[in-house]
Amino acid sequence: MTGGLFRVLGGGGEPEVLTTPDAEQDGWPFIIPGRDAVVFVSSAGPPRTTGQLAVLDLTTGDVTRLGLAGVSPRYVSTGHLVYAAEDGSVRAVAFDAASLTGSPVPLVEGVSVKLSGAANFSISDAGSLVYVPGESFAEEVSRELVRVDREGNASPVTEALGDWESPRFSPDGQRLAVRRMGPAGGSDQDVWMLDLSRGTLTRLTFGDGLRPLWSPDGETIFFGSVRAGRYNIFSKPADGSGPAQQVTNLPIQVFPAAITSDGQTIVFRQGGGGENFDIGMVRLEGDGEPEMLLETSFNEHTPKLSPDDRWLAYVSNESGRDEIYVTRFPRGGKWQISTEGGTEPMWSRDGRELFYRNGEQMIAVAISGGSELSPGRPTVLFEGPYDLKDGPGATNYDVTLTARGS
Repeated sequence: MTGGLFRVLGGGGEPEVLTTPDAEQDGWPFIIPGRDAVVFVSSAGPPRTTGQLAVLDLTTGDVTRLGLAGVSPRYVSTGHLVYAAEDGSVRAVAFDAASLTGSPVPLVEGVSVKLSGAANFSISDAGSLVYVPGESFAEEVSRELVRVDREGNASPVTEALGDWESPRFSPDGQRLAVRRMGPAGGSDQDVWMLDLSRGTLTRLTFGDGLRPLWSPDGETIFFGSVRAGRYNIFSKPADGSGPAQQVTNLPIQVFPAAITSDGQTIVFRQGGGGENFDIGMVRLEGDGEPEMLLETSFNEHTPKLSPDDRWLAYVSNESGRDEIYVTRFPRGGKWQISTEGGTEPMWSRDGRELFYRNGEQMIAVAISGGSELSPGRPTVLFEGPYDLKDGPGATNYDVTLTARGS
């Protein structure tokens, strides 16, 4: 299902459903002090580019659309609604209960705003504004794709710059599928194909595509795409020779994360908006019904299958912070791999190492064992200010065929 707003008593209990959007997800709620109302963001895709401000009357349940594109709304005691826009500006507009009484006025520009709708600013009741500077998304973000060896030496993969995410090497290591935001901060986020030997960069999807995933034979790319307000899994020939085909049609939001070595089962991260993140799988041959693998009150995400399909690495916050765990696939047993926090797990191509990140550190753990997993001690390979994932489930790096140390 798509994500709506919920309310729960401070002492706990069953969540009460406040909104049930059909074609959007609702998020970023802010309670208006002294009024039985909540201002929030309704979005039909990436919140930064599709977010619209709305107000929920908690007494009647009525929702009023404000006709403002923006994210991260706050209400201040001066009677103003303050919010961030896609172009990186923070704006204020006079506001009374559920209606606007003026036109938006820019307060500051150049504020960091993530695709998820997280805007790095805060404002006090006294009117003091603090913010984190960032790129203006009126222009394309310029980041490099680099290859880094185990000693931390970096070299460019391509001269092309962009807002890159989720690079994935093809099974033969000759191509790279990578998500790239469209120019001028538009809503397009598409999968591009980089031929590593020729240096050519070709757009594979048009309009919406993220989290690319290769089929084991290298002939197909699976990716997430939003249709009717919810993300499902689609596929397309890796050479671009055919149209995209919808693989799943599920009433839950799913993002592809791993695929079995026979190419018949996709492991996904489920959840979006106000939902918890869980992990499931769907068989490509059959009725298309999902099977949940990890479904708890905690957040489990970023599942990665070992090359032999025996083990599933993932991230969970069950300890109070994100740590890396491994379980048997499809289920059974659990081993904690990280010791001081961790995100973005990735297996080596031979399955004898598991990599993950902790802040700016890249960490490797040797993996051995038969029926019981035997992980080694985490070893820091290098540190660097490389771009982190934007939201649970993304992994902003991949491992080459020859990544193992001597």
